[in-house]
Amino acid sequence: MHHAVLSKSLRTAALLAGLALAMAAEAAAAPLTIKYYSLDPPPDWKVLNGPKTAKDGSVHILLGQKNHRCSASLTVFPASPGLAEKRAREAAKLLGGTQPVARNGQLEFAFKKMGDNGYCIVREDKQSKLLIMVIVSGDLRQADFIYSMRGDYPALVPVKPEKLW
Repeated sequence: MHHAVLSKSLRTAALLAGLALAMAAEAAAAPLTIKYYSLDPPPDWKVLNGPKTAKDGSVHILLGQKNHRCSASLTVFPASPGLAEKRAREAAKLLGGTQPVARNGQLEFAFKKMGDNGYCIVREDKQSKLLIMVIVSGDLRQADFIYSMRGDYPALVPVKPEKLW
């Protein structure tokens, strides 16, 4: 009888240990690294699409919160002079956004789609001939981890907009 109780206790302990490990693995957000940068998304974020590399060399990834409160699209493009301004204007027009404004070394604009507030940031690294476009929509504060981006292209790291519309 004592052996059966001990065996049941060990099975219960093993089950609880396994459950704790599974929960810890789920809670620990893995760093996300692509060719141009690394990010540390919070545990409640996941990759919805990508990273994908297009024929022109651009790399795109779409991230979202598991509860659908916020999403973020990040695309790095090969850039020629003036492309950042052109891409920002095109995106603002496509998203029905405000006129892009230059602030903190980046172009920013706000938009509202399907009831959600959003913003777009476009930054250019003239030395490496790259630009990044970051589009966030939903509960904008939930995407603050993006501003901790790191990598070999510091000029691509977005700065949090002064005003979250």
